[in-house]
Parts: sequence; structure tokens; C-alpha cells
Amino acid sequence: MWEGFLKYGWVSRLAILLSIIAGFKFLEVFWKYANRVQGANPFQAMSVMGGFVQEVAKEEYNLLFAGGMKYTMLIFLEILIFHITRRTLNILKLESGDPTLKAFIRAQIRMLKISLVCYILESVFSSLTKTGLGMMHMPEFVKAVPVFGIQCMFTGITVIDNFNEQFGMSIRESLRYCRNYIGVAIALGLILQALFLVPVLGSVFGPFLAAIASALVMFELSDLTQREQPGLVIAEEDLV
Repeated sequence: MWEGFLKYGWVSRLAILLSIIAGFKFLEVFWKYANRVQGANPFQAMSVMGGFVQEVAKEEYNLLFAGGMKYTMLIFLEILIFHITRRTLNILKLESGDPTLKAFIRAQIRMLKISLVCYILESVFSSLTKTGLGMMHMPEFVKAVPVFGIQCMFTGITVIDNFNEQFGMSIRESLRYCRNYIGVAIALGLILQALFLVPVLGSVFGPFLAAIASALVMFELSDLTQREQPGLVIAEEDLV
């Protein structure tokens, strides 16, 4: 899946650099807690490390998901998502060929647009949900579940759009089509939300796995490939 990714030159290296920058926050927190552990007894050390894990998760979350930061990450990592989605589809459809520079630029501009749209929609729906649930008497963590689901859904839609783009859909058509695959979008968003919390490596593996999962699942569930190539059947041995 990753073959040919580094041929994009400095753009592909920038995507990797971003994951390293995200990891610096982890190292900063780690160093602070490492100094606290020195000289502490075993029970104190366990308590300190427990606090370390919690703060790492919090700092990584704030860095990547505060406001529209997660969409900014997806915009910068679009080259990885676009490349993996296209490569996966080429394998599934038994096709070959590399994307042109024009195709990549078009995909990058499209990611900018759909990220902005999804960020606005996420903010609106999250605010409405928070307001509605705020009138109900229930624990805060229960209220947070649907809001988190909305965040996952719109994050996942940005990944699914890379699949829809391969079949000539406009952004509006793609968003409308994604209504039929809300569960897939939430699952993909959950993958990204979880893996982005993993220092350094999560910033690369999150989009990598989400792009593969999106292409595989949508290839099986959607009717886009059947419209393009009626009667297409791929034997299991061809995919191994």
C-alpha cells in the first residue's frame, strides 16, 4: 500500500514530520514525569506514572483535536490518505497506474474544502446536541457520548470522500451519499480519534489504516464499483 508514497518528495516527508512534531509534546510531558519518578518509592512511582499516562492522553488530545486542529492534520496528511485509498482501489480492481501531480493537487484542494464543511457541520450539530442534552438531567459522560459520535462521524466522512472522489462525485454528492454509510463514517472517525492519541506513530498509522479500511469497506458495501464495472467479481485468491 505504501509503495510509491515517498516519490511525492518533500510533501510526503512533511506528512511524516508532522507526526514527529506531535510526538514532541509527548516527550515534553515524559521528561517532566521522569524527573518526578527519580528518587520516589515504588508506590509513589506507580502513582506518578499513572498521572503521566493521563496527561499524555490529555495533551495529545488537546494538540490534535482542540477546535479544528484534527482537520488541519487531515489536510496535511491528505497525500497519505489519497495515496493509500487509490492504491487499495487499484489492487481491488486489478488496475495499475500512478496518480498525476494534477490529480494530487485537485485532491488536496478538495480536502481543504470538505474539511472546512465538516468542521462547520460538526460545530453546528455538536452545539445543538449539547444544548438539547443540557436540558436533561443525566451524567455528563452520558451527554458526551452523542457529541463524540458526531465528531467521529464528520472526521470519518473526510476519509470516505477520498473513496467517493475516485468515482467522480462532487463534494455535495459525496456528502449526500455518505448519509447511507453513517456507521462506516463513525467507525473510521473512531479509528482516527484513537490512533491520533498515540504519540508520533499514531499520526501516520491513523490515516494509513483509516484509508485502507475505508477503501475495503466501501468497495464491498457501496454500489459505485458495480456502476463503473457491472458484474465485476474478484476471487479471493486474486486478493492474496
